[in-house]
Amino acid sequence: MATTVTDITKRILLEQLFSSTQNIGVSPGDSDRYYLGIGRAEEWDSDNAPPVPNSGVNEQLRFQESLQSIQIINNISYVVPRYNWTAGNVYSAWSNDYGSDLGFISSSTRIEHPYYVITDDLQVFVCIQQGKTAQGVSRNSLYKPTDTSGVPFAAGDDGYIWQFLFAVDANRARNFLTSSYIPVEKILDSSEGGPLASDLSVARTQQLALQKAAKTGQILGVAVDSGGTGYTSAPTVTITPIPRIGSTTIVEAAQAIANVNSNGQVYEIVMKDSANAPYFTFGEGYKHAHVSVTGGGGSGAVLRPLITFDSGLQGNHISSLSSSGIMFSNTLTGNVSGDFNVVNDFRQIGIIKNPLKDSADFGSFTGVIGDSAVSSATAQAYHKLYVSGSAGFAANITGDQTLQQSTSGAKAILDYFDAANEIAYVHQTRVTGFTAFDSTNNISFLQSGSSIGTCAIVANTTGPNLRPAEVNNFSGEVIYIDNRSPITRDDEQTEDIKIVIDL
Repeated sequence: MATTVTDITKRILLEQLFSSTQNIGVSPGDSDRYYLGIGRAEEWDSDNAPPVPNSGVNEQLRFQESLQSIQIINNISYVVPRYNWTAGNVYSAWSNDYGSDLGFISSSTRIEHPYYVITDDLQVFVCIQQGKTAQGVSRNSLYKPTDTSGVPFAAGDDGYIWQFLFAVDANRARNFLTSSYIPVEKILDSSEGGPLASDLSVARTQQLALQKAAKTGQILGVAVDSGGTGYTSAPTVTITPIPRIGSTTIVEAAQAIANVNSNGQVYEIVMKDSANAPYFTFGEGYKHAHVSVTGGGGSGAVLRPLITFDSGLQGNHISSLSSSGIMFSNTLTGNVSGDFNVVNDFRQIGIIKNPLKDSADFGSFTGVIGDSAVSSATAQAYHKLYVSGSAGFAANITGDQTLQQSTSGAKAILDYFDAANEIAYVHQTRVTGFTAFDSTNNISFLQSGSSIGTCAIVANTTGPNLRPAEVNNFSGEVIYIDNRSPITRDDEQTEDIKIVIDL
């Protein structure tokens, strides 16, 4: 049985995720909070080939066990695959037949060429009409599109017609533009809860103006499903609207002309009322239509209208470019307000929804969103063990050692050691077990199974000796896990982390 999930369904699911992040930072409990988490100082079986994570609960627990630190995610955008305009490439014209699951590969069942491009000026254009020879053969694109007025235009005499959609401004480029993805958005007017006009960049101001001016229900082109036979001249093209509920009036009639090759076939339909007309006649207000041809001495041509979405081509790039992905973007600079380790490495990146604060007093801990929710921008997931008497071997404590107390059987993995204050930042896993450390017996620092030193534990008079972290690493919902080769950090280092969830 052949089935598919439509782009509408994907956008409904993504909209729920995107919308739940939009009020972050206003007040506690105002919205779902999504945090970037890094962790796992322990080596993989092969650090050069980290295992591929699966979607099971066990994988989520393993990620939570070794969590180091979290940072709230404030930068979120819809994205689409990136295709750079390159002289000599062939591009397809936009079609409402294209969806997010149709990759740009040479295949009879998929899109052979991209239908939108981004230039080196970070301007995004959609191809309205593909350049073709008089025989209907696709031509190479030779002239970079540059007209940003929003009106369809020819960049040169290669036959391609382009239309400007938007430019990626410096801020969005920094946060979301990658070698593989372009950010897309629908900008809400300030009256709809969107940004104030004074807060918009020049590029986004221009995009908002084009959004407001977008015409809905335009016929941007006509697909030639069959060119027919025997045409000795261009037949007359007739476009007939098909009534649908809620659509009774065509605001502006679409008009088109046919081009015929020497084999007597219709190979192209141009949305103009005459060959030399300066403007395109896409019309407005169509929901569905029938396109037919008469005359010209032939028969059998089968045509299909390509009608834009209800928002219009420039009204909502999320739908017009069939976005099915959301990018989360964060930057880690140095120790990030002191909450991120710059001594040890990490091997996992994840996204956690609504993590909770940690607590030593589980009896009085509510464990629900509200006062118990992590609301700070960053938080540590390490537990702390205060020790004394480590001065003689502190220089050899570099992290990844195992702390072991033979009498109680308690073990923990060391993430890093604050030698000046004699604080061991550690975590426990199901491999070490979760046994509590007592304060009456010494602990050993083990490197490859051998002790490099022994010291005492400073008792905690108000709770467990393994003191609570700032975030309960087993709280919240893990919605993304990425296993990496080790990433080493330092005070001067910045990581740009971009995560794409693509349906």
